[in-house]
Amino acid sequence: MTHTISTLQQNVYIADHPPIVVDDVHENTISPLLLRRLVDSAQDGAVGVAAAYHRDCTLSYLTFATLTRGLVVHFSPSQKANQWKKKKQGQAQQPPLYRGRTLLQEHILCDPNVQLFGYRMDRITVAIFMELSLRVNAAVDILSLVAGRNGRRSFEALMNALGGELLLQKENVKTIFAARQADDVHATKDVALQAWAACRAATLPEMASRCATLSRIATDTMPDVYLSALAMISRHADILESLRPTKVVNNVKGDFVSKAGNLNLECTRFKTRIMR
Repeated sequence: MTHTISTLQQNVYIADHPPIVVDDVHENTISPLLLRRLVDSAQDGAVGVAAAYHRDCTLSYLTFATLTRGLVVHFSPSQKANQWKKKKQGQAQQPPLYRGRTLLQEHILCDPNVQLFGYRMDRITVAIFMELSLRVNAAVDILSLVAGRNGRRSFEALMNALGGELLLQKENVKTIFAARQADDVHATKDVALQAWAACRAATLPEMASRCATLSRIATDTMPDVYLSALAMISRHADILESLRPTKVVNNVKGDFVSKAGNLNLECTRFKTRIMR
């Protein structure tokens, strides 16, 4: 694929923000100049990160963003699955070296002057390790900034982590952070905005002080055996979650009765229950 440059206008926050210049590249065309341009635009070293995944939960591409610049990096098909299989059979080989990935790790992922912020950062760091054989030095999950009454994965928690409902365009947040496959035509724009929103949230004055007190995810200090085990557990959990149905269908008789706020239904498939 060719290196393309586009301009993206954020629609996450109500307040106006300058347009975001986005570079869209394949990992083979990454250069130190491209990465330095992104990092130099970062406010206090804050860089947002987001990821898109294939249907099998493996990584498709990463997006990085500051308040004014974005970078989308597409990766070659992963050989990691075969490596895991060979490792079990005692035939493990060293993964191939990709210059672009090495540059990513040196200039962004493990640069001590860069602070990474992302939504569901644990999943992103697992994908970076499993598909790219890379580590991160200092990453923060923005969901750690707050806790919603309905749980860490709730929409309420996401809204609070981004600064609160008064600052946000709620319906757009729902759309942008909705789970999408990497082949969705709107995915690249939305994933880039996810990274931008994570960066914006971390640099809000009222949120920056909270970010400073949070523990960092640092996979570069973890032994391979521990990180590999944790990564596999996390990936299996993601796969199981992706297989869960997104809606419940009940077959009920059409002549139901509603009186005084009470609804009486008779299920024609399971006689003993109705699922909400």
